[in-house]
Amino acid sequence: MIFNGIQSVNKVFVLCPAGYKTGGTELAHQLVYELNQMKVESYITYFSKEKNIRINNDFLCYVDSFLNLADVEDRSENVVIAPETAVNLLDMFIKVQKCVWWMSVDNFIASFCGIRGSLKAYGFRTTLGRLYGGMVKSYKLDKNYYNFYQSEYARQYLERNGYQNRYRLSDYLNPVYFSSGNMPEERSDQVIYNPQKGYAFTKKIIHASPDLTWIPIQKMSNKEVVHLLKKSKVYIDFGNHPGKDRIPREAVISGCCVITNKRGAAAFYEDIPIDDRFKFEEDQQNIPKIVREIRECMSDYPQKSKQFETYRKKIRGERKQFLSDIKDIFI
Repeated sequence: MIFNGIQSVNKVFVLCPAGYKTGGTELAHQLVYELNQMKVESYITYFSKEKNIRINNDFLCYVDSFLNLADVEDRSENVVIAPETAVNLLDMFIKVQKCVWWMSVDNFIASFCGIRGSLKAYGFRTTLGRLYGGMVKSYKLDKNYYNFYQSEYARQYLERNGYQNRYRLSDYLNPVYFSSGNMPEERSDQVIYNPQKGYAFTKKIIHASPDLTWIPIQKMSNKEVVHLLKKSKVYIDFGNHPGKDRIPREAVISGCCVITNKRGAAAFYEDIPIDDRFKFEEDQQNIPKIVREIRECMSDYPQKSKQFETYRKKIRGERKQFLSDIKDIFI
């Protein structure tokens, strides 16, 4: 047991922004589910300025109830885990054992390292500085908190910046990506992308290949995303990859070829284990090469798809690894 030599944890409170479906919020719910399965009493604990919050439908497979910040029991035998975008919430507590879950690096830097960060993605209509008081850039994170990292990108950031007590705590994909039937025999020559990430550069690629069919992932449930990915051949992601992102994994496990940039976690083979020929610098001169690779993935899909088997094998083992990580930390 890592927490101050205690042999057992009484309760674990996993802090999470309410009402929004992101890779990070799903991960928080997964941890609560798995801890409860291991008989470690755990609660998803929402923070929000909104009223009438509820559990997202896609997360009901993990939890059926939630707490609010005011419900956290500030006792030394309890543990509070905060995402890196809300680490200042740990200042509310005195006695509990405090943990930071580094689901990303970039989002922490944007929120707390001299830039006025925004939590609009989580439903807040203000900056962190105005929401919790004071200037964001004046916040100092205690480097002796327990630090859980979701990606190799985050691990190296923590090590390089002197954060102690580092433990791997990754994640796994929603079960719907493994239980929705076999791959279709026929796929369409269409390219899938996330318009919320890296769209400025993606738009240039789209304009350079107007004959291709481009479909955005937006306002879809997990099942709708699965259906779209399983009938497509290529997914591209030129976003910032603040952590080990989910959509590239969802795409590749659904049979798509995946093409990314080299930003953030995408620069690390441990986080996105694909050949360098599928990773490109965001340079105008690379756009013809990217379009050419997309076309080759479509025209020679059976052979190209095989080049992603290492990535798929890693994804299939993520839940087993996640359970092992939890046991190493809590049991």
